[in-house]
Amino acid sequence: MAGAQAQSQLLESVKQNPALAKQLCAELRQMNGSGIASTSNQAIQTIAQQRQLSFTDAEILTTYVVGLYCPDVR
Repeated sequence: MAGAQAQSQLLESVKQNPALAKQLCAELRQMNGSGIASTSNQAIQTIAQQRQLSFTDAEILTTYVVGLYCPDVR
């Protein structure tokens, strides 16, 4: 249950701070420009390291942000 609560707080932080979502979208677009998909292990690991998240949390965050804020990102 603690993991689900942490993930909820993580997603809520993006909802409350759209600038954070925009920043993440920009980073993911830049990776796309280098041929790296937002769903790739490389992209998720990069986000995890930058944001000090577990791989799973970074994967959830990335999926959420792409789905809601930057559907053009691949």
